[in-house]
Amino acid sequence: MLLKQVIAAEEAGFESIDANDHFHPWSEEGQACFIWSWLGAAAASTHSIELGTGLTCPILRYNPAVIAQVAATVSSLAGGRTDTIFKWTNKT
Repeated sequence: MLLKQVIAAEEAGFESIDANDHFHPWSEEGQACFIWSWLGAAAASTHSIELGTGLTCPILRYNPAVIAQVAATVSSLAGGRTDTIFKWTNKT
């Protein structure tokens, strides 16, 4: 469902999308996926729309090396059409 939505957004002229990079206790099928996998599928299925997570916290949620690898992989699949904001601490 999400993949169809990003394709439709691109066809409708949207320039970018941000996908949620947070854990959720959802149990419905297709929900709470590892968003970076979905971004890879979206990159392979679109041509011009910019893709991002809006915000990723590589220390509290994931190992920073994992995020570096998946961000580079998605950027490569998307031909550089990625945008992600990194938050390194909980302190404001």
